[in-house]
Amino acid sequence: MPIYDLSEFIKCCDESKHNVFIHQKATDDANLHFGLKTKNNLLDFISNGGLEEINFINSQGWENNPDKTT
Repeated sequence: MPIYDLSEFIKCCDESKHNVFIHQKATDDANLHFGLKTKNNLLDFISNGGLEEINFINSQGWENNPDKTT
């Protein structure tokens, strides 16, 4: 199962914006639902606690991994 460090992601949204990639679909949805028109607006929203009840939708394990122990 993939491991994600959400606290590191949120920290990067504040301190290392140039290192954060946002998919176009996420940017479009942020604009549509929250009026966040730029990447910086979206990253500021995330870094200021805008995400609530975070959960992963696509968190299925890596099916084709030859070494199932990792």
